[in-house]
Amino acid sequence: VHEPAGAARGEVALFLGCIARHMDARTLADAVAAVTALGYRVRVPAGQGCCGALDLHDGRPAAADEASRRNLAAFGGGDEPLLCAATGCAITLAEARAPDMAECAPRRRPPAFGDRIRDLTGFLYEALDDRELAGPPRPLRVAVHTSCTARLRPGGGTEIASLLARIPGLETVPLTAGRCCGAAGHHFLTRGAQADALRQPLLDEIAAIAPDCVVSANPGCALHLGAGLDAGLEVLHPVSLLTRALRDDW
Repeated sequence: VHEPAGAARGEVALFLGCIARHMDARTLADAVAAVTALGYRVRVPAGQGCCGALDLHDGRPAAADEASRRNLAAFGGGDEPLLCAATGCAITLAEARAPDMAECAPRRRPPAFGDRIRDLTGFLYEALDDRELAGPPRPLRVAVHTSCTARLRPGGGTEIASLLARIPGLETVPLTAGRCCGAAGHHFLTRGAQADALRQPLLDEIAAIAPDCVVSANPGCALHLGAGLDAGLEVLHPVSLLTRALRDDW
């Protein structure tokens, strides 16, 4: 449990996922820092695991149900918001159906987590209220990637641009080339040539924009895009830029 500095406005739970905790620990640390800075107690339950997305991609619904059971046991029956930094995890958990109602068709089962699932970026935008943020010492150009899973959620993935617009001195430029970046779960590992071809229009657009950094709210997309970029150009989660603005630590 991570406590805010002052009185808590409320409590949230943080979903770690399986890829991000090993490949993008900075995002999770920044998520805790930002949410506590905005006055919320952050609970990170032990025993949580994969959201089940990769099992669903491979046509293993029984394994995905087992992932839901594990996460339901870890997060309990509370009603606090369950924050997901990864858009893929957020949509998978939001669509997960109660696994212990085998007599019902999957789509007739109630949602496993009810309406607790919240995308981290959208939650932070709302939690900011009228909080003033510190901008970087010089203007920064930020290329904004919207993952396929972000576009599927209510709002169509506009939360990143809305959040970053609150930070003075950031120029956000949305990436518009192509559709899927090619990551697509583990597609970029199993069908590398096709995934690289899907990614190339985005890499070309990033090169034309010449940004100071790229942001994406899905770790698979961030890994795949980052592998194709020139050394020194980072792919960050938007929460990492917000944390710098909250701390005035640019």
